[in-house]
Amino acid sequence: MHPAAAPPWASSMKCASVTVFTVLATLVKAAFNGPCDRCRPAGVLQVVLCPSAIVARLMWRRKLDPGLQDRRPRVQLGRGLVGTLSIGLNFL
Repeated sequence: MHPAAAPPWASSMKCASVTVFTVLATLVKAAFNGPCDRCRPAGVLQVVLCPSAIVARLMWRRKLDPGLQDRRPRVQLGRGLVGTLSIGLNFL
């Protein structure tokens, strides 16, 4: 579907998801910003395990290769870099 043909509620859903994840990140930061220098949020383990489980499932169903093919790889690389930068700056 072309972005211009997206349903009108798609932007609202995107804004809602960004709001929910921002609130969750704030709550995790507040919960683990204690006196302990070695405190790590429980989500650190999920950051490692969840993507590997998703990749394993896609490989099992043989849908990983078609999912990695793209007509505009530079655009996807740019989006990935912006996302990685924003996540990294979120932890500062």
